[in-house]
Amino acid sequence: MDLDLEWDVPLRHRKGADERLCGIDVYHEFEWREVFRDERTQFKNGKCLASFVQDRCPSGKTPALLLTLRKGLKQGFHQTANFAVFVVNLMEYRTTAGNAALSYLANHLDVDITDIDQLQELAASADPEALRTFIESHLDLGHITEWAHANEERLRRLRDIVGPADPEQTTLAETLAAFDAAGGFSAPDIRAIADFFGQSSDREQRLELLRAVTADPSGRYVTGEVFAERTPQRIQDARGAIDAYQALLEDESTTESAMQTFIENNLWLLGLDYAVMRPRRAGPSGVTDFLLERYDGFHDLLELKSPHDELIRAPDLSEGGGVPLPHEYALSRTLAQALAQAIVYRDRLTRHAEAANELCGLPHTRDPRLIIVLGQAEVLPEHRKRVLVELNKSFHRIDVVPYDVLAKRAKAVLDNVELYLVATREASEGTEREAA
Repeated sequence: MDLDLEWDVPLRHRKGADERLCGIDVYHEFEWREVFRDERTQFKNGKCLASFVQDRCPSGKTPALLLTLRKGLKQGFHQTANFAVFVVNLMEYRTTAGNAALSYLANHLDVDITDIDQLQELAASADPEALRTFIESHLDLGHITEWAHANEERLRRLRDIVGPADPEQTTLAETLAAFDAAGGFSAPDIRAIADFFGQSSDREQRLELLRAVTADPSGRYVTGEVFAERTPQRIQDARGAIDAYQALLEDESTTESAMQTFIENNLWLLGLDYAVMRPRRAGPSGVTDFLLERYDGFHDLLELKSPHDELIRAPDLSEGGGVPLPHEYALSRTLAQALAQAIVYRDRLTRHAEAANELCGLPHTRDPRLIIVLGQAEVLPEHRKRVLVELNKSFHRIDVVPYDVLAKRAKAVLDNVELYLVATREASEGTEREAA
């Protein structure tokens, strides 16, 4: 459905990321890559804003965000016949701290929100003294804290009322300046700073910190050095993940959804080529399971089924009997459907690559490799397993991979890395002994 909003500049459209922007429609005045570093339709604190707009959207209308960089525009809800469009100055919003949606709205009280209108009507009709008594009886420190939270102007007004604090409140910029003036840090100092961004901090906050650290060549170099130092721990983490993955496979109650979540959180199980897994989404190709973005920027398509699904159908071997006749073999219904479904996805992504880029922010989707993960190879008798092997030999850019084979491949990669590290360490120690 086209946006029925009269606007003074052309608008571009894309779908918000399912996790970070709740899949909301996003309209923007600018070229996306001129503002963001990649094609992902998401931004800091965007989820709470998208949730707010969706919750406040009237029944029968479509919620949407309209992102602008221009100052002086009326921000907030613009109602049309079909949409509830929330206009937001992106640069201003991204600098809002705390619960960004609520803090932002607190600074833009001219926003057309039904609840505020109703409160204003109630206040206008009430006796002023009775209204004052009611507010004072319900107002407490918690309400004042929420009112002033992350709002510098309101904090300033409170400080003016109560007088200067002792010691004075310092801003983050002042704190960082004090850090800089302190000079070099000891190891305990650095650990204390690291603990602040430890496991209890928000994942997005840690990502933003890492992006900032690696923004220049020196930062990227030293980060790579630390990654190399952490290789033994990373291998240990990976082996722990494989053990957890194996436990899921052995549990008969494990669902397809549970396996999808685990693989999404451990993308390396699919190989070391992939940087990002884009979860299930609607697009020109229909509703795909997952798109895998490779490090070269191109995409492969992943179709996940249940680890308990059948792969190849054929009669069991009887004692003393021969193998089944060729016409008695067949692909399982799930595998046949997954193959056809994935091929259709690839055809549509290839024929409509420009639409996938424009509507969904997915560049380079043409001719993706297809990976279909289902079933387990260990439960297959040998005569069925050979059919699966021959099937994969005959395919072009299609790989049917049982879930347990993924675990074996990942374990082999880790074994090879460890062998390389041992050989490198022994060679280095030998060189040092010769030099001594």
